[in-house]
Amino acid sequence: MTDTPLDQRLQDKARADGRMFASSIGDLAQVLAGQAADSAVLLGTGDALVDACRQVFRAAGITPAVSAPAADDPIQRLESLARQAGAAWRVVALTGRDWWRDGAMPLLAFRKDGGPVALLPAARGDGLWLWDPAAGTRVRLDAQQAAGLETQAFVFYRPLPDERITLWGLARFALRGSGRDITRLLLLGALGGVLGLGVPVATGALINTVIPAGEPGRLGQFILLLLTATLGVSAFELTRAIALLRVDARAAIGVQAAVMQRVLRLPAPFFRTYAAGDLTQRIFGATQILHSISESAQSALISWIFSLASFAFLFTIDWRLGLLVAVLAGIAMAAAVGINLLRLRLERRMIAVQGDLASRVFQLLTGMAKLRANGAEKRAFALWATRFAQQKTLSFGVQRLGNRLEVFNAGYVVLASLCLFAAVEAAAPLSTGAFAAFNAAFSQFFAATLAMTMALTNALSAAPLYERLRPLLQAMPEPNRVQAAPRPFTGAIDISHVSFRYSADGPLILDDVSISIRPGEFVAIVGASGSGKSTLFRLLLGFERPQGGAIYYDGQDLAGLDLGAVRRQLGVVLQNGKLIPGPLSSNIIGASTRLTVDDAWEAARLAGLDQDIRAMPMGMHTVIAEGGSVISGGQKQRLMIARAIAGRPRILLFDEATSALDNVTQAIVTHSVRALQATRVVIAHRLSTIIEADRIFVMDQGRLVENGSYADLIAQGGVFADLARRQMV
Repeated sequence: MTDTPLDQRLQDKARADGRMFASSIGDLAQVLAGQAADSAVLLGTGDALVDACRQVFRAAGITPAVSAPAADDPIQRLESLARQAGAAWRVVALTGRDWWRDGAMPLLAFRKDGGPVALLPAARGDGLWLWDPAAGTRVRLDAQQAAGLETQAFVFYRPLPDERITLWGLARFALRGSGRDITRLLLLGALGGVLGLGVPVATGALINTVIPAGEPGRLGQFILLLLTATLGVSAFELTRAIALLRVDARAAIGVQAAVMQRVLRLPAPFFRTYAAGDLTQRIFGATQILHSISESAQSALISWIFSLASFAFLFTIDWRLGLLVAVLAGIAMAAAVGINLLRLRLERRMIAVQGDLASRVFQLLTGMAKLRANGAEKRAFALWATRFAQQKTLSFGVQRLGNRLEVFNAGYVVLASLCLFAAVEAAAPLSTGAFAAFNAAFSQFFAATLAMTMALTNALSAAPLYERLRPLLQAMPEPNRVQAAPRPFTGAIDISHVSFRYSADGPLILDDVSISIRPGEFVAIVGASGSGKSTLFRLLLGFERPQGGAIYYDGQDLAGLDLGAVRRQLGVVLQNGKLIPGPLSSNIIGASTRLTVDDAWEAARLAGLDQDIRAMPMGMHTVIAEGGSVISGGQKQRLMIARAIAGRPRILLFDEATSALDNVTQAIVTHSVRALQATRVVIAHRLSTIIEADRIFVMDQGRLVENGSYADLIAQGGVFADLARRQMV
């Protein structure tokens, strides 16, 4: 008995409720135990792997999963837990010297006897705690404990919420887990401000009382006091810089990984809008935004806020002079804002040109062979040079405005001091000590103000970067956590009354298409160019959603399934498929933790590629460059076929997968694929490759017009027979 879509949704709702319940129980457990969030032990489920993962998820800020399906392979269960939580993960090596002293990120590790354990960062970041769910113990990780662990562990990355992300939402995401360091920043800034205030106070007292009184003992005490205050401020600044560095590093790792994970989950139509180079610049803009803000802006802003103590001190000496300082500081800020607004206009244009330039360079490099074959090197250089010159012109303009602000600040300090001296001369005279104290406090406040204006220059560069990043954050990713995980496929596919158009006012690309495919069946889809064949494939892969009708895998509606999990059960070769730069083995088995190099060799044998690989100097470790130009078109197709069949999927989707193969290799591949007994759905232009198909569906202008076996369709003398006659001529 199979679950209905309603049953799947109810089960998914139950899992989501369970996750929320487990999370709330964990919160209560932390309160009752009086422990910090990074070391609290959640209530156990009785499943060691689930309990260890929940601890790691909790420490990483990920909503914990509740359960994992029963399976012999712990990696398969781990993948299920990560999918439920929406977390990305990767394998890390625990082989560095004294690696256990680094408490940067929570890890899931395994004892040498196979038992899972959670490695949780200590509160002060000076090491790791080892929590063993089986024993229920938590101990500080040391060399002896580390020696009992496997050399591989798993690190998990917190995902962005499945919603449109605003700038404020991105900031909250970046700063999560940095509460202690932010508190430390504010506290040290306040203490630094108080200690800094001691300098003008002590200076005034020294000049007014100690020096006139001629008391060497008190003079030494004041000098020692000033030296202590200076050293204290320096120590606070050093500690604050370290805390700021920790906040920046933690935010950069978390945000960049989350943005990349979100991009990988965006629907396929999104990528039609942006070129590869431009999209790369937008993605890495997340880290650049954080650096622009945190490198100097946060430090300068905090320094300026706490320099307000020195500003307030000015009013205790003379309120009129205090108002003058406020006006002078306001003029400096207004000048900085005006120059930075002009700079921002240029910087927006410059970053847009940089994105376009990156796209052009990427296209030129990947098409280098074609450029040389057509003798188009000069045109390619001219195309690059034009945009590069525009980018450099704008860059010089941005730098010129920044230099003007620096020159203004340097001259304005002198001008402000002259204005202050003139005001002191015109107003009621101050004592020497009072003037010295006022001047010291003024210097502190004004230096912090000018530093903030320069930091604002760097921080404003984050604005155009965020504007370019915003489309990635506003686009909704493909749902996975809220969708049901598909049951293992047997190979049945039902396309029920599917209609599709690429835009609301565009023509119908598919018009009421219905196909029912049995497990293990070999089905071919043919038709003239533009008949809708490749679009139907995109719908089968979930790249597009039909406007009408539905697609079912083993009775499971594709619209209600986790698309990533669906694709992992399919073997796919697309017409314009690309190879991954790297070793041949990585191109065949990818990042799978279940497949080995032996599996790669077996897949290569089935694809008729093993002898070609053995003839290469590095065998399976031969590196493929971008574009795969070191191998022939036929080898490229066989490599993609090997990748599709490496995991022995129950469903194979081939779009012109054998168009570059000769007859002998074609026969080898056909025999190997048939032996897999998988359902095969094939798009073919070369009709001789589908003679053995169980059924052939003929498409014309988005509609199914014929179906049957090869012999039957030839005998009918219809559209298919006409296509076949054209190829025979």
